[in-house]
Amino acid sequence: MVYKGGVDEMIKKTVFAVLCILALLSVNAYAFDDVDSTKWYCDDVEELKERGVIKGYPDNTFRPGNEVTKAEVLTMLLKAADIEVGQTEGNHWASGVLKEAIKRNIVKDVENFNFEDKATRLDVAKYTVRALKLINDSEDKAIFSDTNDSDVLTLYSQGIVRGVLDGNERKYKPNLNINRAEMGVVVLRVVKRKENIMPKGEEIADSEITEDEIEEVAETEEDEIEEVAKTVKNEIEEGAKAEEDVFKLFPVLETSEYDISDISKGVPTKDDIKRLFVYMGKHNLLEKSIMLEDVNFDYVYSDEFKETFTLGFREAYWMYPEYFAFANGTSYKIIDHSDKDAVELVALSKNANFTGEEIKTFRTKFFEKTKNKVNDFIAAGDMTNEMSDTQKAKFLYEWVINNTSNDCSFTPIGYTGYGQITNGLAVCQGYVSTYNLMLKLVGIKAYAVVGQAKVKGKPVEHIWTMAYLDGAKHAIDVTWGDAYDSSTKEVSYKYFKADYETMRKTHTWDEEVFGK
Repeated sequence: MVYKGGVDEMIKKTVFAVLCILALLSVNAYAFDDVDSTKWYCDDVEELKERGVIKGYPDNTFRPGNEVTKAEVLTMLLKAADIEVGQTEGNHWASGVLKEAIKRNIVKDVENFNFEDKATRLDVAKYTVRALKLINDSEDKAIFSDTNDSDVLTLYSQGIVRGVLDGNERKYKPNLNINRAEMGVVVLRVVKRKENIMPKGEEIADSEITEDEIEEVAETEEDEIEEVAKTVKNEIEEGAKAEEDVFKLFPVLETSEYDISDISKGVPTKDDIKRLFVYMGKHNLLEKSIMLEDVNFDYVYSDEFKETFTLGFREAYWMYPEYFAFANGTSYKIIDHSDKDAVELVALSKNANFTGEEIKTFRTKFFEKTKNKVNDFIAAGDMTNEMSDTQKAKFLYEWVINNTSNDCSFTPIGYTGYGQITNGLAVCQGYVSTYNLMLKLVGIKAYAVVGQAKVKGKPVEHIWTMAYLDGAKHAIDVTWGDAYDSSTKEVSYKYFKADYETMRKTHTWDEEVFGK
């Protein structure tokens, strides 16, 4: 339930100063002598040691740059995935590990396997997907500029690997040998994935299939494929019909909040900037230019306008996470057109974790997947015009909770609705992004509220929903519906249509911005 902040420069500087102080106070507190506290892998390596997953070397070093052998990779992965390994039977210390990996089809090319070969980043991707039994269902083929390997894409969609940004390109560098720092980070994400996802379902046990059963399956395979093909064809036709009907069944939302035709006259206000960015989000734009006529030239170059611009973006970012979880930063340019007695305002939105193309792709796919999911609800009769707003909101509330696990690794994609709808993994911002978009798709007006909520008595940054249900405004905290009563593993309704008295006991927010 952690919410990533936006663009407030003062907050940024304050946080940076606090982090610097903490860093100074933490000198020599790290478990390994050669793990630099400024490195990206530092916290993950420290946590791995605390968990007992790694031990390091006798001289209290971790040697993060050392390359890792295939034997070491398999040993770490099987341990992280809670796969038990039998006693060593061969001459090599990892022979028991290899035997288990072969049995589970993690290692396939047995003839060419060598314990001491250095493992490439591609090797690790393939071993990890097989060890976790992940399905290669990623639809995004253009994430990395240097590979479209399905196993790499699957791990990216699950938040286990991210690659590196090289200018405007994201690269995985599949043929490079993996080092101990990189492997450590992968292992920790595997451990956390096991902890935070598997309890919601049953882990599939290894199959024990006899030779006779294999022959029987082979004999019926052709008939089954033909039947599946017919089913898929019918589902596609039904889905297309539902796609046509979705906006006929429910009222189209008002579009006035996206109208920016009047911004060109005079000085843009905070609300004008907010509307500009909401327009950009709706149309999946990362850049938008507006000519400002009859404007005070000194003002648009002033710090006062800079603050107005920042506040406008921040409110759009806060209230519309379905758009701006993908693009959580901003800047602008002023281009002088004094010959026309005008200036050109160029508004930009961005995200340090994603390229521009990734932002647009994720946002497009998020909207497509969410809209298709709502179509499924309609086709199944779970969502009808006869339902009240409260009934619709409750159904969607339960669906989001039952199909999402909290992303305790805080991966960048987990802050977005794409992470929720694709991977079932999200922090509060991802929960709210999907929930709010679904509400809007069924004709319910909603926006997000940003503030703080008490977790174990301590306030943390948080985000929740304000929705207009059956003529009245109500607070809905879908994340806390999932996590508030975690001991029962059931949906909690304490924060569904919560009144303000209930909310104020645990939540605080700017009531001038978000309402009372």
